[in-house]
Amino acid sequence: PRMLLAVERRGETTGAKANFLGGKRDSWAETPRAVAARECWEETGYLLSSAAHAAIEGGARPVAWAPQSKFALFLHELGPEDADLVARISALGGPPNPLHDSTLERVESVPLRCLLDPRWRREELHAFAGLQAAAILPAVR
Repeated sequence: PRMLLAVERRGETTGAKANFLGGKRDSWAETPRAVAARECWEETGYLLSSAAHAAIEGGARPVAWAPQSKFALFLHELGPEDADLVARISALGGPPNPLHDSTLERVESVPLRCLLDPRWRREELHAFAGLQAAAILPAVR
């Protein structure tokens, strides 16, 4: 299995690092599932399939809670309609959604097993994503 990660540049001193897709609520009325679905849709340049969007919003269940980072984390397996999602995003020729997130450079597909490697997490993830990765590890193992 593979995971989609947002590759973002935050700050001038560090290079681009990976982060989980996601973000903040636009309103208090949004549920964590609705936020996850909307943010994944936005961060994939609106190319995430409607089936995946609906499944994340309606059926995904939280698999981890990282209270230090205030994140509810969801795992969702993409269906065959999104098998070429990274290629479709790359075909845009630039950031997936520059109006939504100016720090987002690209979305990449990475083997899920990378989360099990402490060195990979330290070198490839933004520091704040490390807390999220630690919270999600039990669901990956």
